[in-house]
Amino acid sequence: MSITRRGFAGLVGAGVVVPKVTKALVASAAVPEPQHHQEVETMGLSSIVERPKFEDYKKKYEEYFIMERKDGVILLRMHTEGGPVQYSLAVHNAWGQAWHDVGNDPENEVMILTSTGSTWIGQADQSSAEDDDKKVGGSSRYDVYYDAAKLVENFLNDIDIPTISAVNEYRNH
Repeated sequence: MSITRRGFAGLVGAGVVVPKVTKALVASAAVPEPQHHQEVETMGLSSIVERPKFEDYKKKYEEYFIMERKDGVILLRMHTEGGPVQYSLAVHNAWGQAWHDVGNDPENEVMILTSTGSTWIGQADQSSAEDDDKKVGGSSRYDVYYDAAKLVENFLNDIDIPTISAVNEYRNH
């Protein structure tokens, strides 16, 4: 785990026992903190997991969303091949995953969610459902249920910024 010099000194000063801490590391904590936020690599602990970066998850979800961000406002526009989004298990799965990444990026301050074209969600992609039903292990019904639960859970728990939905003409998917 990476912790700042201030953080490490605070742990030691508070009497917190940190496993596998060497005398050299304790001595380095006593060095005055530099002007910038310098990290000290602790021994025996893993590094801190980085937050998602916009450019990374923009690329990750480009098949499902066109994403733009300016001044902390992130726009997610759903699409299928650049046109109206066609509902499928893959799209359904991508929504919940995207909410997690978008909500975990501290650079996002407001989210606007909309769709491409004149409808919120166009017609369903029946071929993807048929292909998925042929998969080993049977039907996709469990996957749809699981993804639906995660989609709602991730939207409610992971997106803690103001969110605006610009819903185009609604059609039931």
